[in-house]
Amino acid sequence: MHDLNFENYNPRNFFADKKIPKPKITREFLSENSSLIWELFFLCLIFLYSVYFLFINAPQSFPLASIIHIESGDTLRDISKELKDKRVIKSKTFFEITVIALGGEKSIIAGDYFFEEKKDAFRVANRLVNGYFGMDPMKVTLYEGLTVKEMSVVIAKKFSEFNPDEFIRLAEENNLEGYLFPDTYQFLPNISAIDVLRAMEINFYSKMTEIQEKISKSDKSLSDIIIMASLIEEEARTIKTRKMVSGILWNRIEIDMPLQVDAVFPYIIGKNTYEVNLTDLKHDSPYNTYKYKGLPPGPITNPGLNSILAAIEPIENDYLYYLSDRRGNLYYATNYKDHLLNKRLYMD
Repeated sequence: MHDLNFENYNPRNFFADKKIPKPKITREFLSENSSLIWELFFLCLIFLYSVYFLFINAPQSFPLASIIHIESGDTLRDISKELKDKRVIKSKTFFEITVIALGGEKSIIAGDYFFEEKKDAFRVANRLVNGYFGMDPMKVTLYEGLTVKEMSVVIAKKFSEFNPDEFIRLAEENNLEGYLFPDTYQFLPNISAIDVLRAMEINFYSKMTEIQEKISKSDKSLSDIIIMASLIEEEARTIKTRKMVSGILWNRIEIDMPLQVDAVFPYIIGKNTYEVNLTDLKHDSPYNTYKYKGLPPGPITNPGLNSILAAIEPIENDYLYYLSDRRGNLYYATNYKDHLLNKRLYMD
């Protein structure tokens, strides 16, 4: 038996003199296995798509035009749970892994994040890690003649964080009907009701400052002007007809004649002027200008600048009656007999 000496033994030497051929991918190999290769390729695609759809893609019920609040001190697990509960992400685990890969477990920046459109988990994580809040101002147009309640509906449709009930409550508590200027505004997506009211009221008094000289010369209080303007806003369409109606209504007040403005009824009972019947005319409300003489106790809408100017600068005339057809054309009369004639000619 031979003695074995392992002192200088190296297993690599066993293959030292042996050449192991490197595998070669030949055209013949690809040709023979093309179907298998394509199958593997499509299996990989299906797998990747499944992973993306199940874990990465935005949920179908992603809360569009919504604001996500990230509180300072929230842990990554707290945040991922909230995002999952609010249907912003599908997988908490994938989101947490992505955040850690992008910047670490404590890399999320606290604040309000606005998501105007769907984002997959990658993009959501990237925005939170880098503090891309998406809080760009958004436009909303509030047209002349809207009431506070109607304004609240328009704003709520545009801004998900806006509280319409709070808007109405604060406006009523501060008697702001008529003093919220109709205009196009730009607000941040997380605008609050009180901030909207403040912006609109400031805009109103800014506009009044511009026409202060005309207000002073009119010998009428701002309150009376705005109440009259709110009636005119609903009664006529053009600058000229508004000034004509203004003259007629001021004439009625001067001779202590009821204003008898139908435009108050949508505000009182929710009926438009063509639905009002004789019973409605007797409805007991301080805003019923058939039942009570003089201006109503407050504005019925938020009028625009043209109606306010019409209330300040009426066209002087001798008319006491007017009526409007469905096309907005106005017909005037100095007495009730001629008014009834106009009604038969243009309304019946």
